[in-house]
Amino acid sequence: MQKNSIFRNKIIRYVAITGIALMNIGALLLLIMSFYHYHEFNKISNYHHTQGVITDVSVLALQDMVEVPLSEDLNFESEDLKFKVDLKYRYMVQEQWYENDVVYAGTYASNLFPNLADAKERAIEYKNKPSVMVYYDAENPGLSVLDPRISLNRKLLVAAFFLIVAGISSALFLLVARVRKS
Repeated sequence: MQKNSIFRNKIIRYVAITGIALMNIGALLLLIMSFYHYHEFNKISNYHHTQGVITDVSVLALQDMVEVPLSEDLNFESEDLKFKVDLKYRYMVQEQWYENDVVYAGTYASNLFPNLADAKERAIEYKNKPSVMVYYDAENPGLSVLDPRISLNRKLLVAAFFLIVAGISSALFLLVARVRKS
């Protein structure tokens, strides 16, 4: 009976240590990603800008991040169904034309909408604009965005939260382990 109890306590300890280690690794990776995005934000904040023209606007349906035809038989209530405003724009830098389709700085998901109405509304906004401000990298004018804002605060807060939870969990685990040894 006592061997089972000792074995069970060892398993619980190893599972707890593994969980805490994985949480710390996840928090560290999230923090590294946040600093990467912060670096990208600083790079984008130094972009130059010029006027551009929208050349094409459409709305795409994505299911599990794969493009699907926008049709009547599509399950519009599905949670894994998102809508993307797909647009192309042209702009000139130093007498050379460039074409791009990157709207938002940051992640691909920032250009997704949860429902068709919001995506169509955004598409109409772009379709009705005679010109748009394009932000481009002076060293590589082919790299550009229409909206240079990156939402960093949420990622940094999530990383900080997980680091705090991991730290508290580690401290509590060590405290409980010492009390049991006494």
